[in-house]
Amino acid sequence: MAEKVGVEPYVLRYWEQEFKELHPRRANSGRRIYTASDIELIFRIKKLLYEEHYTIEGVQKKLSQKEVDKDILTEVRKGLDEIIKMLK
Repeated sequence: MAEKVGVEPYVLRYWEQEFKELHPRRANSGRRIYTASDIELIFRIKKLLYEEHYTIEGVQKKLSQKEVDKDILTEVRKGLDEIIKMLK
């Protein structure tokens, strides 16, 4: 994965420690197994750090804000679903 992303393996291990959202599964052999969402997150972290020049703390805040945004959208959708049910 490190080769695909263009970073050293120790960088990925460090990111796993710093970003709670990044948690690849482990095979019985101990190798990390990355899901599509893990890979997407890794590329997002790399872009924020290397291209947009965020700090580790800045990326952590940005990622946690994304989770808050998802929660808000989920609540809005539930509300809209209830309105639709009432209108039927």
